[in-house]
Amino acid sequence: MKFVKNILSVFTYQVFEKVIRQINAIILARFLGPSSLGIYTLFFKMAQNIFTFSEFGIGSAGIFHIRRKLSKQKSIIENAIVFSIVVGLLLAMLLFIFKDTVSTHLLDGHSSFVFLLSIVVPLTMISSILSVISRGIVRFDIFNIFTIIKPTIFFILISILLIQFDGTVLSAVYAQIISILIAGFWIVLKYFNLYKFKLRFHFKTFLMSIRYGFKEHLLKINLMLLSSIQIYMLRYYTTAEMVGQYGVILSIIGIVTFIKKSISFVLTPKVSSQTGLDVHKTIAKVTRNTLFVTIIASCIIYFVGTFYIFIFYGDKYTYASEKFMWFIPGVIFHSACVMLHRDFTSREKPVQYKPVLAYFVGFLFIIFLSFIFLNLYTDDPLKAIAIAFNISYFISLFILFYMFKMDSGISFYETFIIQKKDITFYKDQITIVLNKLHLKIKYK
Repeated sequence: MKFVKNILSVFTYQVFEKVIRQINAIILARFLGPSSLGIYTLFFKMAQNIFTFSEFGIGSAGIFHIRRKLSKQKSIIENAIVFSIVVGLLLAMLLFIFKDTVSTHLLDGHSSFVFLLSIVVPLTMISSILSVISRGIVRFDIFNIFTIIKPTIFFILISILLIQFDGTVLSAVYAQIISILIAGFWIVLKYFNLYKFKLRFHFKTFLMSIRYGFKEHLLKINLMLLSSIQIYMLRYYTTAEMVGQYGVILSIIGIVTFIKKSISFVLTPKVSSQTGLDVHKTIAKVTRNTLFVTIIASCIIYFVGTFYIFIFYGDKYTYASEKFMWFIPGVIFHSACVMLHRDFTSREKPVQYKPVLAYFVGFLFIIFLSFIFLNLYTDDPLKAIAIAFNISYFISLFILFYMFKMDSGISFYETFIIQKKDITFYKDQITIVLNKLHLKIKYK
């Protein structure tokens, strides 16, 4: 029951975060227009990718070693902070040195955006790793609050800068930088109050973390490449305006994927403390239920998405409203992939190379197929990358399930098909909620 309670807790905050982020996305789309939105989308994606490339799985290793009681919590936290400062400063210098090159190829010459990003890289790394570790120490209250601080501060700032003062894409970047700083300082202070950490480096603990973390790092890089490469290919073959259209689709897709994220965030520390067949059974149960909920959410989005984009984003994004449904199969495949790959990374003896292989094959396919279809459907680039997106995630899912079945012996039916006991569970939970609501109404 605690597992379900944690999921509901994270889910509730994820819903709030998603609502705020949707409002933010609508404001950006309305006031920036497709071209400027495309530049901002690339800036934001680049910031995410830089962190993924540089984190080396320290956060995930922290969860694994804390849950397995292999290292002291304070040692892991202090290592994370020292590591983030050192690597973050190196990255900041590299970004500053190559800011003109990066901005020329991706951001239409806005080198100031890259400079601003370089300033906050160290704090971004510290705060992001600490937010991951908070799941390992089962402090979902910290994780949840950190999750909503950034989008909430961002909402306040863009409401002032874009709506009140008719700002530009630079205003949106300023808002993003300030929200990162505020959220970062909050979580660092929160951890300091809890652990009174010092800037100390624990070499043995770091070696243990990097052995696990580097393999997890390779996995995350492959996941990142699989999910991000298309936006860069789209920018290369088309225009910033087309990237802006794609940015709206990513926002709509995010409404569905946040369900998967909520479950995944809680699942990682849970299965990291399990052993043997229990890990496989938990993963199979969560995978089929995640798939079930994702399919329902996808069906809803399929029917209302076009109207949603037209009403909230405006007629400038008609193209996105016509093409977003092409991405829905890939979103469903992706949700199952993320659940399944936890089986390989959370065992007593993790085998990260297996999901790395599955995602790397998917990455190769998405590059090849995107190249083929972008040249084949030159007048319909979003449809082109959607087809590549769907096929690539299906291939990754097929490989993951084959390896999962070989290792666990758990069938396709148990992994992907919702079962009677699951439906009974949902009914019981709904009954509990309705009874609580009834009692509250009665005593009021």
